[in-house]
Amino acid sequence: MSWSSHRFRGLRKGVIHISITGIQPQKSGALVILLYDRSGWLDAEKAIRHIEVPVDGKNALEVALKDIAYPASYAVPVFRDGNGNHKLDMHWFPLPGPDEPYGFSNNYKPFAKPDFLKASFPLKTSEVTLQINMRT
Repeated sequence: MSWSSHRFRGLRKGVIHISITGIQPQKSGALVILLYDRSGWLDAEKAIRHIEVPVDGKNALEVALKDIAYPASYAVPVFRDGNGNHKLDMHWFPLPGPDEPYGFSNNYKPFAKPDFLKASFPLKTSEVTLQINMRT
């Protein structure tokens, strides 16, 4: 049994529905959607879910993350992987910031390293719906 499955043993399973808008269909690349709990925040190796969805010219799409343990708190970062390197590319000059469109649960817009508590949401019942607007 993995550490992750041990941590959630005995909890019920729910669904997180995510509606993502502002995808910019003219840009290339897949949409990368990650799901984290607090202990693994922003460590890709510790993501509870990591999915890549082809955009195929869409400006918006719906995704359902199933079999998610609850009650618990989670956070979702999303980014448009334009060059297929499976990470959010950043620039550092004149001010640090992402080079690819991105979004977070709660439509949180970080001005420094993203904070789990500001992006987190509770999954208290069997389903929750999130709206994430992509930013450039």
